[in-house]
Amino acid sequence: MLINELPSEILLQILQRIIEPATSHSKKDILECALTCRIWSYYSLQLLWNKPLLLKPQNWLKFSKTISQQATYLPYASFVRCVNLSAITEYVSDESLQTLSLCRYLDRVAFMGCSYVTNQGFIHFLNQNVGQHLLSIDLSEIKHLTDEVISVIAQSCQQLKGLNLSIADRDEELLGITDKSIVELAEGCRHLKWIRLSNWRLITDESIFALAKHCPNLLEIDVINCAITNESLWKIFSICRHLRGLKINHCRNLDDRGFLQSALTMTPPISFEQLRVLEMTNLDISDATLDCITLAAPKIRNLVLNKCVQLTDRAVEYIGRLGRSLHFLHLGYCKNITDASIVHLAEHCTRLRYIDLACCQKLGDDSVIALATLPKLKRIGLVRCRRITNRSILALTQTARTVYTLERLHFSYCDQLTVQAISILVLHCRRLTHLSLSYIPAFQQSQSIRRFCQPAPKEYTAEQQRTFCVFSGPKIHELRGYFKSSEYLNEREMHHARYYYHYHHHSHRIEETQQEHA
Repeated sequence: MLINELPSEILLQILQRIIEPATSHSKKDILECALTCRIWSYYSLQLLWNKPLLLKPQNWLKFSKTISQQATYLPYASFVRCVNLSAITEYVSDESLQTLSLCRYLDRVAFMGCSYVTNQGFIHFLNQNVGQHLLSIDLSEIKHLTDEVISVIAQSCQQLKGLNLSIADRDEELLGITDKSIVELAEGCRHLKWIRLSNWRLITDESIFALAKHCPNLLEIDVINCAITNESLWKIFSICRHLRGLKINHCRNLDDRGFLQSALTMTPPISFEQLRVLEMTNLDISDATLDCITLAAPKIRNLVLNKCVQLTDRAVEYIGRLGRSLHFLHLGYCKNITDASIVHLAEHCTRLRYIDLACCQKLGDDSVIALATLPKLKRIGLVRCRRITNRSILALTQTARTVYTLERLHFSYCDQLTVQAISILVLHCRRLTHLSLSYIPAFQQSQSIRRFCQPAPKEYTAEQQRTFCVFSGPKIHELRGYFKSSEYLNEREMHHARYYYHYHHHSHRIEETQQEHA
């Protein structure tokens, strides 16, 4: 069989292998394929236009000009499936969406942060018969959205599987989207698999009830800082049995009852083995909640318990049940946990990659020594853990694995650390990309080291800027070079000489004074 006689499906798969690594070389290769013959040209260009890269305003201008032309070699607009405008938000307006509506077969669109597009602009775009194929819409970081836009999505995008409406700013009053439109969305888009509603304050139990009832395939629910109560959790755990991700951070009305009186504790027990992500920052929960969660969902990979201040060592022991499944753990501000529980955690959760223990002030060197044995650990957060000493730093350098695993280390406010210990760490960890050492006296006094710091954010106070000490990216490489240099070695010898002089001079003076008194 000649290659030109291949079925179109097989030819597309072959060409897909060429373009899959999205590099300049792969694009040149696929363009060369397009010059082979008419059939190859059609399918090659179809793949090139499937997901256009719109990283600069010039890219968008060329793209919009081409799809707006009437007489073109091929119907390029019909090839476009995925469009992401998040890199050019300042240049996207209602007129831009009117041009984009020429792409009638879109299945994924991302308008993240496109704040210059009005609600009417979105409504007009969706009313141009582009919604019938849409599977995913990202409208995150657009704070002026209203119920009217969501209602149009509910009517025109019935095949929709994912919708992102989240806003990162937790302090802003966002009241444009309410239960009214989310209920309509649940009724109209019954194939929804994930929805993100972070920080829309008027979202209540009514929305969750509708989503649970009408969208049986829901896998991910994000209602961070929404006005839901324990009844929402009862509904989610009783109906959404295939849940993979649940984010309920800062939901002030939730407490232990949302978990202990839910389907998690039913007899016979219901398993949530597919649950991988659970975020519960700043919830009023106790160790008992972690007990029932880890029994019902034993394969959680990412667990966030930041500012759950009631948790104790018992909760950390329950987390140990997750074993090799657990990769990411955030226990910041859990002030009651001690070294004993972290040692237990390190023994059982051997595949941890990220752990944040910021402001856990009862923790000391024993915790870090235990964590240093983890073979895949990439990031450790120990901000304000003031009991940490050089013993911890040296423990991180004793294992050969940490040379290639550790990437980000946060030691700000650990005021017992010294320059010499950190120099050994930096030289040892070759893949280190971020190191924070703010408010550590030893680094405030060394101007020769501070010259490698990142510039402090402009919004910081004068005191914060003075004590800011963060090394990142190329600055880590420069710092490593400095620690290898004769300049550092000479300074270190001078420091030791000064210390030797002052120590022995002071001792000599004491002896003379004692002899005089004798």
